[in-house]
Amino acid sequence: MPVKPITIKLDKNRSLRYGMPNLCILEDELGFSLPQLMKEMTGQQFAFNTIVKLLWAGLLEVEEDGRWKETNLTIPQVSNLMKPAELDEYATKIAEALNSAFAKPGDDDPKN
Repeated sequence: MPVKPITIKLDKNRSLRYGMPNLCILEDELGFSLPQLMKEMTGQQFAFNTIVKLLWAGLLEVEEDGRWKETNLTIPQVSNLMKPAELDEYATKIAEALNSAFAKPGDDDPKN
């Protein structure tokens, strides 16, 4: 089941999502596991480069055959699109996208 994207405003509206390929590349780039990342997120103390890499990984798009799209942004390109005054908004959108990635079917169903 595809992960629901979250819209984030950078240079334009972009889709932020954390499917399995995104999460795996994020762990590789950060050099630590997702549970360690979640612990860091709970402490509300992010390094700037962690926020940039979180955003970058969530913006990566995969072709239907599993290859990364040629149009993907690099980490420096993503950091150049970001504004320091918007860090709280980026963190909120990242959290929404991660929550969406780990939501179980029906989690957003008001009948549950």
